[in-house]
Amino acid sequence: MLRRLTRLWIVVLPALVMTVILDQFGMHLMAGVGYDGSLQALWQSGPLPNEYKGDWGTFLANVFFLQTVTNPVFGSNGPMWSLANEFWYYLTVPLAVMIVLPRTFLFARLVGAAVLFATLWLLPESFLVGAVVWFAGGCAGLAIKIEKIRYIVVLPFLRIFGIITLPVALITAKFFPGSNDIWLGLIVAGILPIWAFLPSFSNLFNRLSKFSADTSFTLYLMHFPLQILIVSIALEGGNQFSFSAKGLLFYFVSILFCLMYAIVFWAVFERRTNELYRFLESRFNSMMKLSRQYFLGD
Repeated sequence: MLRRLTRLWIVVLPALVMTVILDQFGMHLMAGVGYDGSLQALWQSGPLPNEYKGDWGTFLANVFFLQTVTNPVFGSNGPMWSLANEFWYYLTVPLAVMIVLPRTFLFARLVGAAVLFATLWLLPESFLVGAVVWFAGGCAGLAIKIEKIRYIVVLPFLRIFGIITLPVALITAKFFPGSNDIWLGLIVAGILPIWAFLPSFSNLFNRLSKFSADTSFTLYLMHFPLQILIVSIALEGGNQFSFSAKGLLFYFVSILFCLMYAIVFWAVFERRTNELYRFLESRFNSMMKLSRQYFLGD
């Protein structure tokens, strides 16, 4: 739990603080237009009418991963909805595994089962549906470590199948947004091991891919409030660029600016995740040692 919380909070807390700053600036500058949901249909994104919640109760709920459980997402940071799923999967899946492990003490098994069922009862049904996809992704990550599977996924016909299937599945989901997310998640998870062992283009491609993966979590949680602010200012709250050189230039410049913004925050915070974890772990172990000495006389 310490490692997972470190991994999440080192990005979540700066993202929430920046959401406060950017949203307050944007609402003051635009008199609330865009943040009030009036442009949601035009943008096809952003807060819905009467949906924006920027109070401190919602802020704290998002700190403790209760968005979509007891509270909405904080401010304009819509993508933060998935962090609640991620946290509660980190809690419930290990509990489920612990319960069935043969070496788990009976008392621990009973307590774990009680906590697990209480948690599942309190969580929305959508969390259970998403857990199927999350678990499939975890299995894909474990599969690539199995030597026999490595020999299978490099077969030429499977590589062709994987290269064709992924874009077809993504395009189908894009044009049929009402389709069930489970099938898409299972398809993607099933062909990830194939993509993991496709030949690399070059060392430069490898480095760019790794850097993109390393910074993706920060980018995911940081970009949306900044994009809403940029779009609100540039489009004056209610216009759209036509498909033109000016529109395309604005599109790519805004994306580049968001990438640079996220990379700065990644360098300051997320890149130091392991460093922070080791620091907290040493403090935690010291506290546990002192507790044992005080209560048990070890």
